[in-house]
Amino acid sequence: MGRHEELADFRYWRDDTRLPGLAVRLLHAPGGEGKTRLAAQIALEAAEDGWAVLEVRHRSDDSAEQGSNPAAVTGKNGVLAIVDYAERWPVGDLFTLLGDTMLSAGVPVRLLLLSRTAGGWWDRVTARLDDLFDLDAETVLLRPLGTRQSDRQSVFDAACDRFAEILGADDAITAPHGLQTDDAYALVLTIHMAALAAVDAMVHGVDAPGEPLRVSKYLLRREREHWDRIQQAQGTAAKPFISAETMARVVFTSVLTQAVPYPTGVQVLELAGIASTAEGAAQVLDDHRYCYPSTSGNVLEPLSPDRLAEDFIGLTCPGAGSEAAWASGLLAGLLKQADEVDPTSSPAWMRSALIVFIEAAKRWPHLAATELYPLLRTRPELARLAGGAGLLSLLEFPDVPIDVLRLVERELYPEPSVEFGLAGVGVAIRVAEHTAAASADPVERATIRTTLGVRLTNVGLHDDALTAAQEAVRLWVHLATQDPGVHMCDFAGALINLSTSLAGTGQREAALDAVQDAVHILRARLKDAPDVHLPVLALALSNSASRLAALGKGEEALAASQEAVGIRRGLVATDPERFLPGFVRSLIGLANRYARSAHPHDALEPAEEAVGLLQAMSDVLPDTYLPDYAEALDTLARCYSAADRPGDALVPMLEAVDRHHSLASALPRAYLPDFARSMTNLAGLLTELGHWEDAGTTASAAVDVCRVLVQEAPQTHLPLLARALNNHATALAGAARPDEALRLMTEAVDLFRQLAHENPGGFQNHFEQSLTVLTWIRGLPG
Repeated sequence: MGRHEELADFRYWRDDTRLPGLAVRLLHAPGGEGKTRLAAQIALEAAEDGWAVLEVRHRSDDSAEQGSNPAAVTGKNGVLAIVDYAERWPVGDLFTLLGDTMLSAGVPVRLLLLSRTAGGWWDRVTARLDDLFDLDAETVLLRPLGTRQSDRQSVFDAACDRFAEILGADDAITAPHGLQTDDAYALVLTIHMAALAAVDAMVHGVDAPGEPLRVSKYLLRREREHWDRIQQAQGTAAKPFISAETMARVVFTSVLTQAVPYPTGVQVLELAGIASTAEGAAQVLDDHRYCYPSTSGNVLEPLSPDRLAEDFIGLTCPGAGSEAAWASGLLAGLLKQADEVDPTSSPAWMRSALIVFIEAAKRWPHLAATELYPLLRTRPELARLAGGAGLLSLLEFPDVPIDVLRLVERELYPEPSVEFGLAGVGVAIRVAEHTAAASADPVERATIRTTLGVRLTNVGLHDDALTAAQEAVRLWVHLATQDPGVHMCDFAGALINLSTSLAGTGQREAALDAVQDAVHILRARLKDAPDVHLPVLALALSNSASRLAALGKGEEALAASQEAVGIRRGLVATDPERFLPGFVRSLIGLANRYARSAHPHDALEPAEEAVGLLQAMSDVLPDTYLPDYAEALDTLARCYSAADRPGDALVPMLEAVDRHHSLASALPRAYLPDFARSMTNLAGLLTELGHWEDAGTTASAAVDVCRVLVQEAPQTHLPLLARALNNHATALAGAARPDEALRLMTEAVDLFRQLAHENPGGFQNHFEQSLTVLTWIRGLPG
């Protein structure tokens, strides 16, 4: 197969004893480069060498086996788990896979992921594998065998020799004239397809196709001729074989859905308009299975390889010279029963159909123009069916109509789920740029920048959010100067958002200045329009409390939190659906302020109220309120600890860590800091409870995550690293490891000294406390 170097490299990776028990590697390349064939050979060699080989499928896959089978790895030298189309998996589920019991078998485990791309989805995985699992994943781009001219010719010749042996051809085969110059022949699959077409053409005494598109057309025409021959050979008067046209419709459908269990196959054929009865479906499935047998016991085994299958979709749908009217709307028919409220809960084969169509449209643009975009115009909720990765793939298209993007944006916002965080903001950026460029309305342009800034903040893109927030403030201040009665409240709201963005980039004092300006503006105008200004004032006060606390102004922060909760409690009484989310966030803030005050026991009431409300809210809309619920649990645990009830704190703290871990796995840029903070808090709690070893392990993991965060944004995350180091050192000292504790505590003291110098109100107490801990550690016997 011409992959000897790659096979040797994968054998070395598999058997490398220097790697940890679990190692992860991504093999990526465009469709048709040979990933699946190489993975099959890797699997074969592993099995021959005594390894258990597992083909991992997503749990939503109807054909996936449910549950683990530990017996499958008993007595094996190791486990090789292979995940194909890994880019189609929700990122959070990939992390869940890493914790599967099958991958904790007490033997070396190698997880091999296959994908076409290593883009945003893989960046999210690799950036956090080391943080969350102490793993360094490897990325391998499968080099094209046809990159060099000599390679192309040798690959073509080798393929011709093998095909000639199978088909009984004796004469020399001439390579297509574009083999050395056409970029399409850089893909080994394209070369193999050309070789097969050339040998087959020789056997049948016809001219071989030249350029790659003609190769696909030739092979697909031969496929149709094969269907005709089978129909004539197998059909009888009593039981005729399905026609070639019907077979084409079934093949088209199977390429989209991929193989499915028999009952699902019956449903698919009905949705595709191919068979309306169980008896009719049985014949169609049997005849299709005769042409495309399955080794898994499923039906609707797709045409392969993928590239030829995608060409079949592109060439069959009207727009590429085809007159197959039945293909128009077939995708829409397959998806007509997708859940309108929550498309992500639809069967896995529906997501497959949409994703395969998107992939095919990358090479056949008319599929997007004639099928995909019209479908999204009528059913924009189907964008969520594609998943975050599928939507990001759609955004790679340079010409997605703006009206389609606007419809998709409305489906994802105002509260996109965690899975769609990055994809949603990608849509929002595209829409915002187009709308702002086309608008002459300054109010619209200011609103666009305000909204975009908030959305960028929500996915952790703080630098970009700050740019948008600053532009929004510039636009609103101009409008407010011209018409203060109308736009002063908008200007205040923009200042609040600016404060959040400044805090997100570590500019604490500037953040406080911005939000205090907003508070002053809103108080001054409160009498003019209380219904308009009061909710915004409550938001400003909550934000102000956080900014004051960050600068060590605890009493002022507590007063602002109390006022915010009081206002929002009154607002909730008038309109709970609108004001409840803000109210519970203010409760969390108030609990935090009390926990750090002279009255820590007063923190429990607002903390418990927030957890109770958010538990109910997250049961109804888990994707929307999970981040707030996780934060409320963390706050409740810290409030129990502050109230001298550490035993009651452990359960909510463990749940907070678990939920923050889930969020960080799905959208690390936004939620990894929260996960690190929860881990740091858990380490402190375990230390308080005397669980020194567990505290040390937890704190060590928190320190590792914090170091990564500090590399990305030191001004923002240095305080968290200092706390994590402090907790780790304390745990090590309690576990009778004073030398290690002294090294870490010295680093923590240095960081707190730096922070106290820059922000004495916020960190002087922390610095003095760290000196006390350092003195204690130095006095330990070692």
